[in-house]
Amino acid sequence: MATLRGHRAGPLSGVANATCPAWPLDLFRICAGLVLTAYFIDLLHDVETWTGPEPLLGHGLETRTRATRLWPSDAETCRWLWGTAAAVAGGIVLGVAPRWCAAGLLPVVAAGKQWNHAVSYIDDHLAALMLFWLWVLPVGSTLGLAAWRDRRGWLEGRVADLPVRLFLFNIALVYLVAGGWKWTSPMWRDGKALFVVLKMPGGRFQEFWSPNWYVWTVPLSYAALVAEPLIPLLLVLRGRRYLQSIGLTIQVALHLGILVTVRVPFANLFLLATPLIFFRHELGRLRGSSDTRQWIRTSAALRARTGLAAVYLAVVTVRFACQAGDWAWARQVCRKLTSWAGLSQDYRLFDWVDHRGYQQVITLRRARSDGTFEVLDHRSLIPDNIRSAIALTYLHGVAWKSYTASELAALRERFEDRITRRWCARQRTGGVGQLVSELRWFTQGEPGLGPALVETQVVAELRCQAGAERGVPR
Repeated sequence: MATLRGHRAGPLSGVANATCPAWPLDLFRICAGLVLTAYFIDLLHDVETWTGPEPLLGHGLETRTRATRLWPSDAETCRWLWGTAAAVAGGIVLGVAPRWCAAGLLPVVAAGKQWNHAVSYIDDHLAALMLFWLWVLPVGSTLGLAAWRDRRGWLEGRVADLPVRLFLFNIALVYLVAGGWKWTSPMWRDGKALFVVLKMPGGRFQEFWSPNWYVWTVPLSYAALVAEPLIPLLLVLRGRRYLQSIGLTIQVALHLGILVTVRVPFANLFLLATPLIFFRHELGRLRGSSDTRQWIRTSAALRARTGLAAVYLAVVTVRFACQAGDWAWARQVCRKLTSWAGLSQDYRLFDWVDHRGYQQVITLRRARSDGTFEVLDHRSLIPDNIRSAIALTYLHGVAWKSYTASELAALRERFEDRITRRWCARQRTGGVGQLVSELRWFTQGEPGLGPALVETQVVAELRCQAGAERGVPR
């Protein structure tokens, strides 16, 4: 770890030469590292279903990059991989070579996203994004074991501000894209979308939100529609403290509300840590001393990383700008560039409720000898989490990725085969079962009155012979 260089900072002018306090960045590093550790532990617990060598949707379509061809072929190695990743994320928290830790973990997350391409979602995108910026940002000079020798100068340390501003531009892009695209949704513009989102499989308390709550969600829908794209604009208004305070209040309330009601924890926790960066200068002044030495840390490597980050941001910005227009070829070029770098990003969230707004009820039932069915807990086969909710909707033809009809059919065939194998492994005697999925679609009608269209399918016929370890397809 390089030490802080001791020359006094003179009056600096221009964006390229601006500096900011170092320790708020490292406080953000600690928070992001803790979230990353929890993220990898969650992936470790999901090895049997999604993040291991035999996930429920198979990998014939997902193995699209060289990285995924090197994916472990047994569950124990996968557990070792995610356990090691959680330990390396601990190095980010402790300040032990945090940029090297982030650089090492980024390809692991990128490969994991491709390995589970069909069920990857915004938590995976934000985890990769945070790792990239933890590699770019000048972190690690304070609040860490490697920098313990220079701990007396932690409060005085300053670092280059340009990469920090680029990071904040990327965070602003997250809010602008997620909030701006909601304006294209008729349900959001009519104030109906939030109720639908709370009733979808990603919601934590779907049955709690009865139609009586609908009238209360309408003003909250309008508030989210207006406030979300304004958050970064309010937070960057230096010198307008009351507007910054309003922006911070809206940001915290928004993400805490999502954390409580929707199962996308890690993305929201990452974004809840960003005020440490937005308010870095204010935090730096909290020590109350203005007549102290200021130590500036910079290097050629930092300038190179900053340049690379600027190129990445330009590509991502062009990609999202092309989505607003009719430049499909440019959008595809930008998408391929970011995918090749392991940084494919999609910040659009819940603007699709008009076409994918639904409730889902899963029923697992076992056939009795008299021809009736015994209802079982479906969580014995499929865990109740967001990836499972995404996967089950593919079986109704609801595509969250750009798959063709033949690819969707292949996904369904693999799912049925592997869910049958799992069923048979849990049956001591031969048996027949069914996995039934019921989608209750919300339409442009009044969502407070309940879903208008119900679609029921037997998504898997579960048949196995007595003592069989493998499922026998029907």
